[in-house]
Amino acid sequence: MEDEVKCPSCGRFVGAYEKCPYCQTSIKKRLSLRILKIGAVVMTIVGIIVLYFASKNTDIPEVKISDITQTMNFAYIKVTGTVLKYPSYDGRAKKLSFLLSDGKNELRVSAFKNEVITLERLGKIPDLGDIVTVAGNMRVREANTSLMISMAERMEIKKPEVAEQQLSSINVITPLTVVKVRGVITEVKSFPAYTILTINNPDSKGSAITVPMRSNIFEDTARIQIGKTDLIEVTGLVDYYRDNYQVSPVNASALKVLEKHASIASEMESTDGSSPASASTVTIETINEGMLEKFVSFNGTIERIKKLTGITIISVSDSTGRIDVVVRSRMQERMENYDSIKAKMNVTVNGKVAEYKGNMQVEIVSPTGILPQEE
Repeated sequence: MEDEVKCPSCGRFVGAYEKCPYCQTSIKKRLSLRILKIGAVVMTIVGIIVLYFASKNTDIPEVKISDITQTMNFAYIKVTGTVLKYPSYDGRAKKLSFLLSDGKNELRVSAFKNEVITLERLGKIPDLGDIVTVAGNMRVREANTSLMISMAERMEIKKPEVAEQQLSSINVITPLTVVKVRGVITEVKSFPAYTILTINNPDSKGSAITVPMRSNIFEDTARIQIGKTDLIEVTGLVDYYRDNYQVSPVNASALKVLEKHASIASEMESTDGSSPASASTVTIETINEGMLEKFVSFNGTIERIKKLTGITIISVSDSTGRIDVVVRSRMQERMENYDSIKAKMNVTVNGKVAEYKGNMQVEIVSPTGILPQEE
């Protein structure tokens, strides 16, 4: 043993060295010591690999959101909940944040950069109303509680079951349920961040609910000019806000216009009694914002006809001014004289006053909305 720790040439102590640091003489070591050194390296590498796979496949403890306490700060846990608000997602900056609820409490969940890239690749950016199971590190503070996503590939998203419901039954449905409803728009309110629709059953009163649409999500929907009396279908999350039930569309494609001006029945008309039968005879210059949603009638000459996909815009003028008359595709099919309408024709227009991008226009809502004048 002593021969293995001393140099046979110079007699100095060399310990575990295999070559004398003083005279460079090779020192013979026992085979067992060499195997031990190699084995230690191999076992270390194998141990790291085993730990890695164990961490990837070990079940993470699942905790109810309502059971999270301050002692769980920095804990690694898994939670399940319903996406309560529209997710905040920035594809350029690779940021994602959404609010989960278990029906009692709420938890803010966030992800950044590489985790967001993984979620994008796997198609796991959640929608409103989705049931999400996600794991990550907790941050528990007095002001807020949040979870930072890790191992994004293990996040699970379950699409909720959607049941068709009548508007009158919404007030007995458990919040955080996703439903499909139909109704006629009776009111439209626009705000910087949201557009709020009020919808009602076409054939009854007393069942109105609100449909909030966040502007940055529903930009394309806004372009189809949703308006009063349109029949729409909404797939959305039932929620309770300021003592009123509401149905928030789960995404931009969850709101569909089934029919433009579907109902002009007495119960759906405006309170001032405006209707096609009671249209006021006017000149074009007198049409203004105070007449929005009112029915008017005027005589004029067709200057120009512009046919677009799903809509035709007819420019009509009289001695006082000019205005665009809008005929949508659904109404075109109902107008027997539509194909005979030509430029330079003198016509009588009957329609509803509307506004588009700050300009007044008249929309045709009946098959007799444009009639040629007798010579």
